[in-house]
Amino acid sequence: MARPLLTIARKWGLAPMEWAPSSLSKDGSHYHFPHEKRTDIYGQIKQAIEHAWSGAEATPIVALCKETKQVRSAVGIDHSHCNCE
Repeated sequence: MARPLLTIARKWGLAPMEWAPSSLSKDGSHYHFPHEKRTDIYGQIKQAIEHAWSGAEATPIVALCKETKQVRSAVGIDHSHCNCE
């Protein structure tokens, strides 16, 4: 677990993690699931949101903050509703 998360866990008195994800890749100071897994996860979530709001008068805008342009494009979220890039 990343050092800041360990600090927070200790401060809040949380139990140690029982599961550590495998196949994470390091990008700068962050660890990520592989691109394909992220696009699959986000794609499923986007579809679930769209399905839940189908037929509604107004639908929510789905945005991925702190995610790469490549992942957002692969999921079909090609707008500028996030300013972190």
